[in-house]
Amino acid sequence: MQNGSLIYAKGFGHAKIASALAAGTDTRYAVGSISKQFTAAALLLEQERGKLSLDDKVSKYFPRLTTPHYLVE
Repeated sequence: MQNGSLIYAKGFGHAKIASALAAGTDTRYAVGSISKQFTAAALLLEQERGKLSLDDKVSKYFPRLTTPHYLVE
């Protein structure tokens, strides 16, 4: 994306390995299966920049995520 417009889109690899079906820009993947390494890399970069500590509790950044619903105003 550049200035709100898509300037490049391409699929890489295989959408289905068994049938060698090529991946395209419309290929959908299970998020939980491929996002963990990107999340970990992003957290390590932010730790390196001093923006967070890996020892921080999630509630420091997302208090409502770990607070029982009946305690949220």
